[in-house]
Amino acid sequence: MPSLQFEVIINACQKLSLTFGDQVSVEQIANKIIETQKFPRQSNYRIEIDQAIREPSYILNCQPISIIKANFNFMATVIFVGQFNTSFEHRIDLCKQIQQISNEIMNEILPIEYSVYILQNGQNANNLYINSYEQIPKLIEFEIQANFYINFQGIHYQQKIHPLAQIEQIKYQINEVFCFDSEFQLWYRDTELNDQSQYITYLIPDHSELKIKLPTRIKLLIKYKDTVHQFSCALEEKLGSFKQRLKQVYHVSEKHPLQLMYKNNELRNDQESIQKLKFIENAIIEMQVGIKYSLTLQNKESQEKFQFQARSTDLVSVLDKQHPFINKQVIYEFNGHKLKKEETFEQLQVDTEYITIYFQIEKQKINVQFQDDFAKHKIEVITSDPIRNALQKFNQGNDPISITYGGKNISIDSTYEKEAIVNDSIIVYKINNGIQIKYTVAPNCVEHTYLVPKDTKGSQLLKALSQIYSNQGQKYKLMLNSQEFPADQPVIKDQCYRLVRIFEMQFSYDKDERTYIDLFSQEDKIFEARKKMAQVFNLPFDSVFLLFKDCALKDDTLINQCKDKTLVVSQAIHISFQKRNGSVAIQKYYLKQEKFKYIFKDFLKEYQISQCRFEFNNQIVDENNLLKDICKDEQSIVLIYEFQYNLKLVNKEMQNEIIKVSFYPSEIIGSVFKRYLSEKFSYLYNGQLVDIQKQFEVLRIQNNSKVYYFQFHNFTLEILKTNTKLQIQIDSLNYKIIDAISPKMKEHTQDKFTALYNNRELDLQKTFLQEKVMSGATIQCQLPTYLQVIIHDNEFDKSFNVHPNICIGQILAMMMDSNPNKKMLSYKDQKQLENDIIVSKLQNNNGIIELIYKELISTPDTIYQPSGSVSTFFNQTQDLKTTESSQINIVIININNDDKIFETVKLDQKIGDFLKEFEIKNEFSSINIFYEGAVVDYDKTFEEIGANPGSLFEII
Repeated sequence: MPSLQFEVIINACQKLSLTFGDQVSVEQIANKIIETQKFPRQSNYRIEIDQAIREPSYILNCQPISIIKANFNFMATVIFVGQFNTSFEHRIDLCKQIQQISNEIMNEILPIEYSVYILQNGQNANNLYINSYEQIPKLIEFEIQANFYINFQGIHYQQKIHPLAQIEQIKYQINEVFCFDSEFQLWYRDTELNDQSQYITYLIPDHSELKIKLPTRIKLLIKYKDTVHQFSCALEEKLGSFKQRLKQVYHVSEKHPLQLMYKNNELRNDQESIQKLKFIENAIIEMQVGIKYSLTLQNKESQEKFQFQARSTDLVSVLDKQHPFINKQVIYEFNGHKLKKEETFEQLQVDTEYITIYFQIEKQKINVQFQDDFAKHKIEVITSDPIRNALQKFNQGNDPISITYGGKNISIDSTYEKEAIVNDSIIVYKINNGIQIKYTVAPNCVEHTYLVPKDTKGSQLLKALSQIYSNQGQKYKLMLNSQEFPADQPVIKDQCYRLVRIFEMQFSYDKDERTYIDLFSQEDKIFEARKKMAQVFNLPFDSVFLLFKDCALKDDTLINQCKDKTLVVSQAIHISFQKRNGSVAIQKYYLKQEKFKYIFKDFLKEYQISQCRFEFNNQIVDENNLLKDICKDEQSIVLIYEFQYNLKLVNKEMQNEIIKVSFYPSEIIGSVFKRYLSEKFSYLYNGQLVDIQKQFEVLRIQNNSKVYYFQFHNFTLEILKTNTKLQIQIDSLNYKIIDAISPKMKEHTQDKFTALYNNRELDLQKTFLQEKVMSGATIQCQLPTYLQVIIHDNEFDKSFNVHPNICIGQILAMMMDSNPNKKMLSYKDQKQLENDIIVSKLQNNNGIIELIYKELISTPDTIYQPSGSVSTFFNQTQDLKTTESSQINIVIININNDDKIFETVKLDQKIGDFLKEFEIKNEFSSINIFYEGAVVDYDKTFEEIGANPGSLFEII
């Protein structure tokens, strides 16, 4: 049985060859394609066979006339996962090619065009489609790639990167190639790329050039004692020179040594350059001046000792800043003399590095504040006394008390001195016989326990907790089970309360600039604020948006993120999308600051289409306009939309020439077609001439229609005999010339005619295209001019009219007696005429051709006598010739284009002489001429090569 073999166009972008048995159903075709292309098994499909959509049960049992068209789709929501935690959900058609899906991802997540690759098993997918035949994928890996190049010092360097990478990482990769000794800058055009920024931040077009700039100076931070100063250094500067400069700046005496420490290492080589030390920008270098001493500080009243390091240029008072001398009155002695704290250690006047100094700490009184959540007590104490002594002054009941200092639990039997409690410190205490509650502090959910006295009210608990977490006057509210806890209600044991910070937010209404202030908690979201503002300004909730810097805030955004900012309350515009000549399809609210470009994109996403246009008040809406540009004071508008259709413009003469055209039904036909073709073309739709001044929808030209285009061709017919000019018009150059010309010629003559174009006779049975007669040409029509011929035949004279191109041989054939011995003679000189002589050349002064028709008899001198007989003739026919050399008509074919050229030549004419005249007349050059397939000898005559009337020659 014969098998079916045919081609299928899949989704208008892929051709597939299929082979089946003697018959196959549409469902089998679809299943075969799904299996071959690895589409999901449940894919939807539409299959068009011979320009008609076929049902799955349709049986195909013969070869289709045209290519089968099949469209498949299967929508699925997939999580796309990429580097740098880029993951998102996206709804895709798994029957689209991988490249199309990649482009969708790029448009979804990138603000600029970079390469996006779908990955399979960690590698770029090489398949045409995502394999979803066995299982619908839930996760798809993808990779984003950007490219740039660098030309630096004769090295061309190209790099592929992830556009979310930080500039610092990219510079690290570049440095692995160039191996710079110091930091360098990376520039795109006039912008330096910041190390901590992402590459994509700069919206650098793909395959752009980046520039490297090497620094000539570096900034260093010099830390000296408790101060830090910044210095700028040339990279070529020597370390020794830099040290001298520091001495001058800090007024360091030459007798004092100066040391520089970097990362705990002393910089010793003064001849090294700053560049070779490889400092980073703003590196911190510690400067030390003077002789280094190792100090042992010993308590004058005990064996307690401490070790310190100091410089000869340091003040003695530097010891007061060391533990355990902080915030204490200390006396220092050396060799029995009290040291002056306001002077340097040079007052010791020693040559040794190791020095012992005695110290004595004076008893000290300080003020401390004891407080719990509900009371404060300020008391003067001696730092060496036990803390318990002070507690007895306000805890007459001797309740068990626990205390903390600096967040650390401490013993009430310890001293202030031991716990390093300084003047004006706060010690927190708790009486341990209260009730215990739990609480969390927003935004965290970590539970804390808290002991409060019995009968504590909500307001007291709020105040106590607020004091713990108060910072710069922040306010809080107390919540229990998502409700605000009443201020006068006693707290409940073992309940978990929530402390939520509250703050004021200011709002401005964009219509009249009215302002409104309200309290919100740090857990409130923009959604709650929108509800409040809708009530305050009496607006529909869906129409209220909150803006910051003209950008709408999302409902799930915490309003705490907008603290200390004034938010603008804006009433959105209600837009109804109505189909042209149809009903309203969608109604939505949009910000008036929104660009139509994004409004349209939202609409197209809703309908899952790619092209549509919109009108407002009968004007096309520019997508770059803002909504507020057209709505003015209106709060509700209607946009008329229409989908873009497609059609095919087919060349009527060469139907394999097809132009794909996109249009909108309301557009004027001519305005669309002139974008693709010139105005000289006309059009047919459903066999009718198209009025291009009308709209597509008026002529009911549907989506995916075919419109045929053609050109009217005008020609001028010039009748040479009468010098008459006629006009004809045809719509195709594939018409036969005779069919186009004859109807017009018959209006003027019934005679046969020949046609000439550029002095070349046309084959009337061929088409204008075959004969290369182009539009606008003038065709010369030649009518025959008949000549009168009188033949003297013995006693009879015959008179008739003949065509001017007829030859003697043809007249002989017309004679009735058909006597082979009779010949034609010239009436003028009575010499025999050869058969190939054209009769038009024998006209007398009156335009009449007179001939003698008689049988020749050989005599010494034969003279024609009009009547009577002539005796004793002898046959001399073979020696008779005309006075002029004989001429013949030949046909010359141009092998390059098959043109035929008719020429009259003399038999005794050399072919070379003829060829020179022929080249000049026809503007040819370097011609080769062939006769009977062989090259002709140009020194021979036409007679010598055996040419006859009608002989065929070929030229190249």
